Amino acid sequence: MGHSLDLMRVRHDIDESFTALPYRRMAEAALARTQDFHVSHADFRFERVRSQSIRVRDGRLQGASDAEDVGFSVRAVLNGAWGFASGGGFGQSAAVQGAETAIRTAQVAAAMTLRPVELAPEPVHRDVTWVSSYDVDPLSVPLSDKVELLSGWSARLLDASAVAHSSASLRQVVENKFYTDLAGTTTTQQRVRLQPDVEVYGSHEKSGIFDSMRTIAPPVGRGWEYLTDGYAWATAGPVRRRLVQSTSSAPFSGVGTSSGLMS
Repeated sequence: MGHSLDLMRVRHDIDESFTALPYRRMAEAALARTQDFHVSHADFRFERVRSQSIRVRDGRLQGASDAEDVGFSVRAVLNGAWGFASGGGFGQSAAVQGAETAIRTAQVAAAMTLRPVELAPEPVHRDVTWVSSYDVDPLSVPLSDKVELLSGWSARLLDASAVAHSSASLRQVVENKFYTDLAGTTTTQQRVRLQPDVEVYGSHEKSGIFDSMRTIAPPVGRGWEYLTDGYAWATAGPVRRRLVQSTSSAPFSGVGTSSGLMS
């Protein structure tokens, strides 16, 4: 099967755990404060990034970790110069402090700006939402299911006689971003992506030289279905054969050399 967007049939709303955060009140407070200084432009961003990483070696779980990062930023154009500030707190007072820092930065930068900032014209986008194409939020899938899948990949690779060790990993990210500015644009985005990797290690039977081969596929904007429902990663046979063939081929190029595979 291919990777056609036609296979993406599930429509998603912005995660309610994100929309419940106080970023709109923070934005109102920050932008109102920038207006006290008669800025020509100001905008506010609020972002949350949730991620999970899983590592399996020789068919066994090596580690799993979850992380969440939250932050905001304020930008302003004052006297033809950009000012910027960022912070990690919640609440209107933190947003106002960020706005004041951005203003002070612009005031300092104005003295060094030879060519005033001129923003390109852009239509106003009022309260627009956008969610990337995916069926299943990978962070909603039980950890046990992910470990089972990765362990299966690693174990099948390890079955090959040329392979001494194998590893598999998976990084998943769900990113939410809110943006608003004084011109009237307000947007909220949700993006999902994941990146699976597998690697095999082995040594040449006669020379004893060690080598490895791993996949190099970039992160993909899909959900859990990318790994299970007919996508290329769900069919491990061709990947397994190419990894094993490359690792067991002779002569090896040198000790500890590492090659890339799969775009």
